[in-house]
Amino acid sequence: MLVDEPTRVVKAPDEPTLVVKAPPDVPDEWRESFARYVCAHPADTRQFLNLRPDASVEFLVTGAVTDVEFRREGKGRCLVTMPVGKTRFILGRAEVRQLAGGMLTIPALYQLIKGGAFDVLEKASAPVNILELARVTVRGAPADKNAGYLLGGMRMMALQRWVEIDGVDENAMLRLGDQGRLMLGMVRHAWGSVTKSFDAIRQTKDYAYHLRAKAGATDAVVASLRALIDEVKHGWHIPDGTDLVSRRVSRQIRKLLDGTVLSPIFIAFGMPPTEREGDRLTKIGPSVLELFDARTHELREADARAMTHEGFLNAGLELLEHAGIVARAGGRTRLTEWGRAMQQAMGQFGVAGAYLKLYEVIDEVLYGNPDPLGRADDGHIDRVVNIWGSSGISTKLGEEVCTEVLRRVFDGTPLDQQPAGVADMGSGEGMFLKKVVEFISTQTRRGKHLAEYPLTVIAADYYDTPLRRSRETLKELAAHPHMSVAVIRGDVGNPDAYDQDIRALGIPWKGRVVGAADLVHTMVFLAHDRALSVTDRKDAMDVIRGCVARVDRGALAKALERSVGGPIALPEDEGELLELVLRQFTVSFASNGRLIPSVVAVGDFIEFLRRWGRYADHGVVIAELHVPRHTELQRELPVDEAGWLRSEMYGLHIWGFHFLTDQYPLPFREHNIVSVLAGLRSPLGEAGGGNLYFTGDMQNSINWYVNERSTASFERKEYP
Repeated sequence: MLVDEPTRVVKAPDEPTLVVKAPPDVPDEWRESFARYVCAHPADTRQFLNLRPDASVEFLVTGAVTDVEFRREGKGRCLVTMPVGKTRFILGRAEVRQLAGGMLTIPALYQLIKGGAFDVLEKASAPVNILELARVTVRGAPADKNAGYLLGGMRMMALQRWVEIDGVDENAMLRLGDQGRLMLGMVRHAWGSVTKSFDAIRQTKDYAYHLRAKAGATDAVVASLRALIDEVKHGWHIPDGTDLVSRRVSRQIRKLLDGTVLSPIFIAFGMPPTEREGDRLTKIGPSVLELFDARTHELREADARAMTHEGFLNAGLELLEHAGIVARAGGRTRLTEWGRAMQQAMGQFGVAGAYLKLYEVIDEVLYGNPDPLGRADDGHIDRVVNIWGSSGISTKLGEEVCTEVLRRVFDGTPLDQQPAGVADMGSGEGMFLKKVVEFISTQTRRGKHLAEYPLTVIAADYYDTPLRRSRETLKELAAHPHMSVAVIRGDVGNPDAYDQDIRALGIPWKGRVVGAADLVHTMVFLAHDRALSVTDRKDAMDVIRGCVARVDRGALAKALERSVGGPIALPEDEGELLELVLRQFTVSFASNGRLIPSVVAVGDFIEFLRRWGRYADHGVVIAELHVPRHTELQRELPVDEAGWLRSEMYGLHIWGFHFLTDQYPLPFREHNIVSVLAGLRSPLGEAGGGNLYFTGDMQNSINWYVNERSTASFERKEYP
């Protein structure tokens, strides 16, 4: 970084039009750390902001408490005003993601080495086909029964820059990269320490429960934890490296190994104690992190010790102090700025850590029984940890759904043109829908006219337990005289049946009963968790081929330009255009171990969107998770000691638990292409690609789609 004083301006090297400024009241540490982050990949930063490759970008980091503000001058210049608190969150989130990624990456790496997969790549004189790798490593017949999970595991390694994958599906060819060879040498040198990390999963997966236990087996767990802390303090005995690349690889492995201990400790300290009351989890006390005073940030030590195992608490605080998350002096413990930044994103630890019991048996998943714990019975996941972790992640997306969609629908649209109400598919506990309805009723014009225009509220889920929880959550709304509230079973993959069930409720609206097309629909982190209706490659190709023949070429060109990162000329020949489209899809998936070709997942998602499109007169709002493209990360090399690599910025743990649980999240750019092929329109003036919001790394998005019957049309927000 180049720093100009005293104006406190940080410029990206060789990029004078990308700068970060800050007034003197912003600490140098945070300003320069944030500058290293946003200046590490200037082209990415401009693309995230939807600017030209040569656009001028200026970040102003301010100590004031404000919202993030974007001021644009076309696509050639953008001024981003960002409070220092937001920069702390971005950097803290990146740290959390790396550590959470380590919690899953290290067990997978351990078994890919121990099971012989890396030996095959290391000894091969040419790239190895995924089916050949499965043939020589998978136990039992047929060998391809685990090929999908094995390729998914190798994709984890590609995201870490250790393996290079060319081609997709059964044509995927794998080779050990140069950084992978460095990694193997270092890990083998420290094999005893790495083994200790893996063997500890039997305890780390339950740290949240051990912290609350007052005696007994926890004493042995504390001894094991202290041995792991000793490994952290000694860098896991990973060699330091002798040049730039090897030093960065060494730091990378150590960070990932640290994550196998720090992540479960953060879960233990961040998750409050609960007890079950039937199907509902009730919080019965504060978490340890909630015992840090909001003003002084000091821990109420007596309260913490009264509710925890003292030895475990002391060991955990020692580890957090070593990591700079807490500071201890004079018998007091204080949560540092860095700790507070990480705390804001700690839900990421929970959503990944909930799958540690699956990663404890990943040897079986990769090479033997692909479903050793029984996914159908929820045996593969700690649902309590999962609920805690996921509860905070959707907060930002929920706010955006309300302010950027529902405000337009229920406040910016004439009352006689508004939908009958809102329906949430996959309602879970019903809290998201409750907050949505409260927003409509208190902050929109519709809320002031419910007597004339009553509101229909539908919560739907496939499983009995969430349905019971939603009924409990929404019972107060059900008593409202001008709301019709119903909780019904619904399958996200079958909106036709959903429409029939809504009609069967007999809710009146404009002289008829309410149907699915009379509602605005929401689904949060659900679209990727669907059962496939398109399961055959030929059927999938027929779907994609037909869509390419009918596609809006202008919208497709925009989606492809976003995919390739620059201007693109669409070929006139339909066959060539089809091949261009197919080349954009980079991710293979799995179902119970078997490989699911990328085109099958894509063809199925197109059909999924088209089925929902039939009922999108007022819109279907899809908040979605996205996985990174390994093709954009696997060959990345460090250029200096401190610069951020893309693999350090992205949430690689997201892939780590989705590919093993038969879910189908697409990369952001590929998701956009699918929405265009499905023929849906954005009410913001674009066909397809109806993004209202996406995070800077394109791993979360909100997409608003309407069908051809819809008259909805609004101005697009001035930032992506």
